[in-house]
Amino acid sequence: MESLWLGWLFIFVARVADMSLATVRTLFLVRGCAWEAGGIGFVEALLYIVALQMVFQNLNSVGSFFFYASGFACGNILGAFIEEKLAIGFLTVQIIPRNYPTRISEMLREAGFGVTVWDADGVEGRHQV
Repeated sequence: MESLWLGWLFIFVARVADMSLATVRTLFLVRGCAWEAGGIGFVEALLYIVALQMVFQNLNSVGSFFFYASGFACGNILGAFIEEKLAIGFLTVQIIPRNYPTRISEMLREAGFGVTVWDADGVEGRHQV
């Protein structure tokens, strides 16, 4: 019975790690970091295959299915948390400057940020957003 629990624990941990890595890998791909994404994908695939193999070895065990699915769900949550802490995803910020809108956008571009500017009509007149 103890080995069964250890197997379930391994399935759960492997799926949490695999799904967390999947989230980070996707972010690296979006950012154009193909080599990093490939390395992460390799480890992700190994974890997935090993966890799935353990589930197939215990098809008569409902616990295997439960821990596999639970690891999947928790891995997604952990992946989102990791992405938030690493801050490698995209973020949209809207700035409505009162003064020097062109200079602000130039400074942001010089710092390596993507900037889109458009004219808008507000309560206080026309502004650049």
